[in-house]
Amino acid sequence: MFPFTNNKQSPFIIPKEREKITLGQLILAGAFILLSFSSCTVALSNKKLAEQKITNVQLADGTAILIQEQTGYYRNPNLIKKFTQQWVSLMFSWDGKIPGTDRADPGVKTPNGKKVPINSWGASLMMEPEFAQHFLDELATLVPESVFTGKLKSSVIVRYQSEPKQINKTTWEINLISDRILFDKFSNAQKAVIPFNKTFTIKAVAIPNSPLKENANTLDKTVYKMRTGGLEIVSIVDYEP
Repeated sequence: MFPFTNNKQSPFIIPKEREKITLGQLILAGAFILLSFSSCTVALSNKKLAEQKITNVQLADGTAILIQEQTGYYRNPNLIKKFTQQWVSLMFSWDGKIPGTDRADPGVKTPNGKKVPINSWGASLMMEPEFAQHFLDELATLVPESVFTGKLKSSVIVRYQSEPKQINKTTWEINLISDRILFDKFSNAQKAVIPFNKTFTIKAVAIPNSPLKENANTLDKTVYKMRTGGLEIVSIVDYEP
């Protein structure tokens, strides 16, 4: 005879219990897939960081510094800010003299037949060439003749500069609020304050090899030093907060 069995306890799994087990298996499978995806993402991120190596570099004066490898398009935000400030200063700093000399600034002619101070022409070399030409043509119509006769000088004060906003991997926008100030060169009396509030679009470009000779003039040295950051201005529009 067979041993006694309690028929109230079925040896088979009822449908509801089977559904619970299936649901649990699906949840576990989903969790495993998410965990695997997360692990892959972290691994790729770590690989990318590992590829940007940190290297010890010793300068000519014996100072040792750490540098981190970046892509060829990377530009430090402080470099972009400094580049913009230097451009504004050079573009609008006029004193009637050729930089580094006591010789009168004869100006540089633009295609529209007018002329701009030599400092402004130098600053235009930090701009995309075609855009620079249009900018200088417009500027030439605003430069008083007294700048070239040595009666008027100009300087600029930067009052605000935003952090660079990256537009794509090679391009940034930066806002600048400044005042151009015109002075009578002999009395040093302020003649006018002209707001210059603009949004600059700046692009990463190839860093040039030095074309300078040992006897290069002050302006050439200044412009080349500013170009070594590998940046170029491609647009300037009115800043609208």
